[in-house]
Amino acid sequence: MVVEGVLREAEIEALPDEEEMDAAGYHARPEDITAWKDVLEGRAGRAALAPYLADPTLEVPSLLTRWHSATLAPLPGRLRSLAARMLRRMVRSPGFLARFILDDPSARPDVDDDAADDDWTSLIHRRYETPPSAGESARQRFEAYLETLQRAVGLEEQIAAYEDASRNRDVVTRVTGSVASTERDRLFMGFNTPLVPEVLIVTTVGQEGIDLHRECRHVVHHDLPWNPATLEQRTGRVDRIGSKTERIRSNGNGGCSLDVAVPYIAGTYDEHRFRVVHGRAHIFEVTMGGEYAVDGHRVVDDAMEAERVDDDLGEQGSVWTPIPQCIADDLRLHLDAETPNPEPDEA
Repeated sequence: MVVEGVLREAEIEALPDEEEMDAAGYHARPEDITAWKDVLEGRAGRAALAPYLADPTLEVPSLLTRWHSATLAPLPGRLRSLAARMLRRMVRSPGFLARFILDDPSARPDVDDDAADDDWTSLIHRRYETPPSAGESARQRFEAYLETLQRAVGLEEQIAAYEDASRNRDVVTRVTGSVASTERDRLFMGFNTPLVPEVLIVTTVGQEGIDLHRECRHVVHHDLPWNPATLEQRTGRVDRIGSKTERIRSNGNGGCSLDVAVPYIAGTYDEHRFRVVHGRAHIFEVTMGGEYAVDGHRVVDDAMEAERVDDDLGEQGSVWTPIPQCIADDLRLHLDAETPNPEPDEA
């Protein structure tokens, strides 16, 4: 799907932004103008432009003016231009359509009806402020992005990084050690915006020293290290102060959580490895003062274990028997700065 660009000679040519064209002294060629006239005069082009047409019967302001004018006001012109460019790309992206427009078939106008263009425009404005289940609305996501732009005011390198990240094109991106550091920074920065990449596949080059929490609350560990501290460090790229999970909770969805998955194939060495790492992490938590719990005393099925016994639900697996509370207390490390003095007995 081409989000931005025109098709010429079977290749997609990305559209340059106006400020880039002016800086490069670029002048539009007649064939480019003709191609874009064809796009804008089509039904899809008319629907996209409908909110901005000077039609007295259609009083629909732009999304920026309607929802974000207060946040945009203190921004310098350079950042306002970047915000407008980002919003245009966001509402035309496949991710926006899938999450906010096409998720409710009953609310979609007829795509074959030319008279339904105004309905599509109204639908975009209505769904822009409507959050999906267990999530945040497009308005809330973009408002959070504008707040990051506010913090970048006066920081030239940060602003340049946001401008560079706005030119990302791939929805799914893989970052390895062979990727240049400048390109990594651009992809990591783009992952922290409402645009792309939406799925970031990272090797160990991304397990420390970076923040990936602004627009992500799902982590999948495909490479399981033996050290649970390494696993926690990787999760910590997303589990941070000011994360998307924290933002959604503050907007009233207290049930939102950071989802961390560790997939493995049952009955293989991967399962055994997961059990070992999980056990080490559990011992560490108990030692550092965490609560001792064994998943409701349920059986943890481990196909690598030879012993099979029935649990209280009639299922089989290896049983983790809870240790007595007094032993769990003795295993804990007490990290108090001072040992509280016992209160004297009353006479």
